[in-house]
Amino acid sequence: MDATPDIIVRETLFGRKPGEERFAIAIEVGRPFAWGGASPTEYACRVAAEPIMSMVAIHGEGPTQALCLALRHVRFFLDSFQNDGGVIEDIDLDATMPFRPYSFEGT
Repeated sequence: MDATPDIIVRETLFGRKPGEERFAIAIEVGRPFAWGGASPTEYACRVAAEPIMSMVAIHGEGPTQALCLALRHVRFFLDSFQNDGGVIEDIDLDATMPFRPYSFEGT
């Protein structure tokens, strides 16, 4: 993986583990790029949520799917952190980074 991905999103959240000090969680999302493997429609998107999740490349069929899966991957790790007793401070993850698509009643 290239050491300098084209970052399109940077955001800092703050977390706390029980009995520990508050710490920064640096989220970075890279621009989706053609993977160049066997499938011409395979794209990858680099994503990280340091120190909870190191940078990885998430693959999908096309750039939109790769980007959506990368964001879901971050949300999964943030949820896992919370399920293990950690707290993400000063943000409503369900409003900011919904895990499930919004539902519109009556449509």
